[in-house]
Amino acid sequence: MGSCSMSKKADRNIHIESNINNDHSYAIGSMMGWHSIMEDRNVAILYNHFSYFAVFDGHGGATCSNYCAENLHNNILRQKLFDEDIPKAIEKGFLITDQNLSRLTDLKTNGTTALCSIITRGNIYIANCGDSKGLLYNGGVSFLTQAHKPNLLAEKERINNAGGIVSNARINWGHGSLGVSRALGDFELKQKNGLTQCQQILSPLPDVEKIQRTGKEEFLILATDGVWDVFTNDALCQYIQNRLFITDDLAEIVTQVIDTCYYKGSTDNITLVLICFPNCPKPTLEAKYAEKLLDDTIEICFREIFEQNPDQDYYGILRKLYWEKNIPNLPPGGGIQAKRKWIDTLYSRYNPTYDISEFTCSRIN
Repeated sequence: MGSCSMSKKADRNIHIESNINNDHSYAIGSMMGWHSIMEDRNVAILYNHFSYFAVFDGHGGATCSNYCAENLHNNILRQKLFDEDIPKAIEKGFLITDQNLSRLTDLKTNGTTALCSIITRGNIYIANCGDSKGLLYNGGVSFLTQAHKPNLLAEKERINNAGGIVSNARINWGHGSLGVSRALGDFELKQKNGLTQCQQILSPLPDVEKIQRTGKEEFLILATDGVWDVFTNDALCQYIQNRLFITDDLAEIVTQVIDTCYYKGSTDNITLVLICFPNCPKPTLEAKYAEKLLDDTIEICFREIFEQNPDQDYYGILRKLYWEKNIPNLPPGGGIQAKRKWIDTLYSRYNPTYDISEFTCSRIN
């Protein structure tokens, strides 16, 4: 059993948005979790000929992430070269957004990572600045963004040339440290005279990738590190693929992923965008039957444990389910944590006087 903080309850309200545009559908979900404020922001805008999606992971407050959510897409679309060179328009949009942010007050240590995607009928464009992660899946991981970390050779060289110090894989300065080497905002790290925007200790320049669509694409994930802290790339893809065999309700899948992140022990704000293409897995009767069989198996195991000792607490039962029952065919990538919502339901059913919300510890180890 892992330790838990009882100082406050996590905010587990999940905010969901979903829609369909042209040949792709999407759902976005976010949860504040254990943080005292929600610093993540997300955007989905459906235009006639393309879609725009973005996630922003703020730090030091939500001013920057909020501003970028409201303005980055406009600054990209206003570029005259947008129709002919989308990657360059995205780059310029990022730099202009950062310039405009610098005119606001009290943003010396307030910043945000930024991850966005523009999807047309022919291409997928993904731009990343910071350590949120974008992943394209087509039966395997076909594209993955690289996190901008201070200990990467090129990043460290720029930081050192600008007078910065990298220690323990973080940028360190008099007032604190930062675990990313690129972000919007954080202007205390962008004050070196004689250097361009992109030569400063902290750069606002995104990496932009153009991916030609082949029809083999299954889904695209954009997520803040509250997801990646507890899921590996392969595990998350396996879990989402498994859920797609059970339901085509993307909002439900995103909700399940975020709940599983929480149960796996994520302590950060959590934001996930799931975009599905025509080639994504479709629900099957076999997968739905297997899921029903799994739920029935968990209930049988739960009832056996409960009837042996009806007075044992929730985590006593959970430990026995986790360690003693060896339940087969759990969701790949999700494990027993992916069924914690069902286990909560069972405990409330068998012990109706119990308030499941009284427990704040999220994970078992």
